[in-house]
Amino acid sequence: SILTFCFGIAWEQVIYVHVLLGEVLLLIIFSHMISWWVVYDIQNSFPSDILQVPMWFPTNSGCKYDDTQCFKDAQKLKYGFIEVEGPTADNWTVQLATIAFWLTLLCTGVFAQNWVRRKNYEVFYYLHHVYLVLFIVTLLHAASAWYYLIGGLSLWFFDRCLR
Repeated sequence: SILTFCFGIAWEQVIYVHVLLGEVLLLIIFSHMISWWVVYDIQNSFPSDILQVPMWFPTNSGCKYDDTQCFKDAQKLKYGFIEVEGPTADNWTVQLATIAFWLTLLCTGVFAQNWVRRKNYEVFYYLHHVYLVLFIVTLLHAASAWYYLIGGLSLWFFDRCLR
């Protein structure tokens, strides 16, 4: 790695930092997702809408943030027999990000276990690349995400080029 070479330390000495940063990243993503699920629940669109495209997003409905009855009425109009032109959102990246996160959590949570990693290192190694999918989806999902990802992705890319 570029960093271990620059600091003159072995890669084995920084594995715990790699694991810690991965866990912190997943915790931050999970916190972001749960926070939005709470908002969707308050707006009476959770969980029925979490993977639906287009997504019914009540903040486009003109209701006040805490007007639960208004959200329920708008939901009945949307999913009832009466067709409504709005409020819907066409942000398909929410569903994509949700699926990518759970896939990443599953791959790292299961295949990073010591007993799995020791027996099937290649599977563990290649499933680490699911993080690349998560990073790409994150860049699609949030326009300003590149501010946070560019440093780590650049280091990873240059490290791969040097190997």
